[in-house]
Amino acid sequence: MVKYVKRKAFNFAKNFSFLNSKLEEELNKVKISLNEEISHANQGNLYIQRLPENGKTNEEILDMIQGYMKMEVLPFKTGALSGCVYGASDKITELSGNVFGKYCWSNPLHADVFPDIRKMEAEVVRWVLNLFNGDQNSCGTVSNIFF
Repeated sequence: MVKYVKRKAFNFAKNFSFLNSKLEEELNKVKISLNEEISHANQGNLYIQRLPENGKTNEEILDMIQGYMKMEVLPFKTGALSGCVYGASDKITELSGNVFGKYCWSNPLHADVFPDIRKMEAEVVRWVLNLFNGDQNSCGTVSNIFF
């Protein structure tokens, strides 16, 4: 209800020219600020906007990844950031890489083809439900979105 009232008030305010110009001015300030923040975070690197005409070699791809990794500005691997990255140890990285290598082509949306993924998802969901005192009528799912 509050969201509805806010939206209606905002739309109403846009009808007044003196408010409309002020809104536009403030929105432009926010757009400029966001663009500056993103540009600073990108360290001047431009976005690749098209697929390359020809494929890249493994070495070229890994070089590109190294370039992306140089953009990191905070020392998360030393534990300097609370609540941002968990367990950034080399052992966990190696284990995660090995597990990902075994399952990177699986698709949890096709449980008939990948019953092992379905079982792992059910187990993880139950662990979390138990942490939050979920009963037998509780349920959940794991998202397979990476970004």
